[in-house]
Amino acid sequence: MIEELSILEYIQEAYLEDATWAPETVTVNNQPVSELSRSEFESLVEQIDSRPRWFRSFQLAIPASSPYETETQVLTLQNGVGFEQGGVTEMLSESDEDSADWAGRISNHFSDGEHREGVELIFEALGISDIDELEISITVNKSHIVEDFCDENSVGVSDADVQLWTSKETLGQWIERSSVEHIIDRQFNDSSTPYHYFLENEGVEESRFLGFVSAHSLENGRTDFLPVSCQENYRREQEILSSVFEDTKFSSPPVSPLVFDNPVIRGMYQSVFVFAATACLASDYSLSRDSFEAETKTDRHHTRSEFDFNEPSDVSFDDQPLNDLYSLLEQVLHGDGPSSLNHWHQAVATHCSSFTEIPLKRREIVHYCGFLQEEAAKQELEQLQNTVEEAFELTRTVANSLSEASQSLTSDLQKVIITLLAAIVTNFVLILRYSDLHVLAPFSVAAIAAILIFYFPIIQNEIDETQSVMENRTGDFIIYLSEIRSHVGTRVFDLEKIEGQYKVHLRTAFNSLQNARQTTSRIYLLLVLIWAIIIFYGLLIIADNTFIGLQNSLSDLGLQTSTNQGQGTIKITILVSTVPAIWLLYKLISYHYSSEGKFLSCSLTPVESPNDPEINFPQIEDESTSMDEVDIDFFENATPRHYFDFCPLLLTILFISIIAIAGAAICIN
Repeated sequence: MIEELSILEYIQEAYLEDATWAPETVTVNNQPVSELSRSEFESLVEQIDSRPRWFRSFQLAIPASSPYETETQVLTLQNGVGFEQGGVTEMLSESDEDSADWAGRISNHFSDGEHREGVELIFEALGISDIDELEISITVNKSHIVEDFCDENSVGVSDADVQLWTSKETLGQWIERSSVEHIIDRQFNDSSTPYHYFLENEGVEESRFLGFVSAHSLENGRTDFLPVSCQENYRREQEILSSVFEDTKFSSPPVSPLVFDNPVIRGMYQSVFVFAATACLASDYSLSRDSFEAETKTDRHHTRSEFDFNEPSDVSFDDQPLNDLYSLLEQVLHGDGPSSLNHWHQAVATHCSSFTEIPLKRREIVHYCGFLQEEAAKQELEQLQNTVEEAFELTRTVANSLSEASQSLTSDLQKVIITLLAAIVTNFVLILRYSDLHVLAPFSVAAIAAILIFYFPIIQNEIDETQSVMENRTGDFIIYLSEIRSHVGTRVFDLEKIEGQYKVHLRTAFNSLQNARQTTSRIYLLLVLIWAIIIFYGLLIIADNTFIGLQNSLSDLGLQTSTNQGQGTIKITILVSTVPAIWLLYKLISYHYSSEGKFLSCSLTPVESPNDPEINFPQIEDESTSMDEVDIDFFENATPRHYFDFCPLLLTILFISIIAIAGAAICIN
């Protein structure tokens, strides 16, 4: 197939300066056909006829004699080469020759596929005419040539942008006539990877990023740099470039300067390489077509340059300065140790007043950047020591805070339990001393109602405040830890150990909170149950013979079921009990209405969170975390959240029973 592509070499030799060379096409417009030898033109016509998809347009025409006339076509592209008889008639119009005979003979040759004979007759007719020259216009579709070449030679392409060039000269022609901005947009974008192969291999050096291989090597499989592998290498290098500029305030260039990995490519794409290299070392830059501005500032130094890539005097380097600049960029983008673009920018600004001085002062820049990195490493170690001390101090402070909150909550719970026990003991003393319900009932009901109405909300508030303290301390811890990571990172300090230590303290406080909520809820339900039992027992006392069977059963157990005194006191106690019962029932319903609690849940055993809860902190990134980004939700797993959440249906039944008993007491004389 390479022999068929020799037509491109003919076009290059004849029209190198006059043709328009582009990655997808080669275009020649209205150029003298005499620049091609007759043999070359015959080969071109044969190739057009055999591979018409390789060409977008073709015509051989008699030029117009004046601006007001049109050219006369002789040959055109028509699913091959088509002959226009009017062209020969025009050529021989001033001669004595029979133009119709000539046209018929030429047409027969082209119809029979004898293109060389037809071209011979065209040139013979031209020789006897008074027309000096014929002009050729042709557009070669290199994209279709590349497709056929890769298909016939089983060359994998993937997303690579495979480009055919006859030689370095034609690629150089396109680069010279295109702006740097256009070259970058066309060649070095995110969607494809440029891959070059050449018909002529003179002076071409292979690249693991951009190809630059000969067509013979690609056809015969004698190269390691195929389109797919070059594409992978190119994208990997672009990822390295992005990672270097990630988390910095600087803008990365659209293409890594390191993809220009040999002197030949750096010479061909010199303007693009200089732009990309300078952009890596500049704090700020801008590019508009061929106009490029870059600058780097520090507190005491300033480097600034303005380039016009159309002016060779502005940016023109020999191979050695370009090689030195490439070596410097390898250290900037591929440094083994911790590197910082700030250090490189500071080193450039310190030693160069213009970016064109960078190749000449590469050693000074590298040495000074190394010094800055050593100083930064010392400061980082000092910061690390301070950070370690602050981190452990924070952990101790938070642990103490959580411990104090847990102790305070435990103390309050003890008060509730002691109060309950005191009420129960007092009731038993009254029973043993007086053996009369009219003494026990008023005191017990008043004590229980007071505890339920006034004391339990205080305890619930203490529990909620304790949870709030835990959430705030955990939020502070997460924010502080994110600050440590954003300044120091994880390269020299394992922050997971501090997270683990904090989780131990937090889990202990969590379990205390869980136990407090469950204990409070159980005590609340127990007190309401005792209240209901006392009221119901009082109803039996004042009912006389209303509940004979039940009263006889209780009497058999030795419990008093009738009395001659105090019935009025017991009845008043029962009636007055409706007031706190109605109030507490109202608070219960209001709570579930506002919190959308599961009101119909009547299980005597609430859903409890595990004793060893799973505590997952929000993901702490390398950047600082603000308080708005911290969401601590694992405290909500401690159930029940409120004593009204513990068997709400049973509580409702008990309160309604107390009220109903009061209604029954009214009906009893």
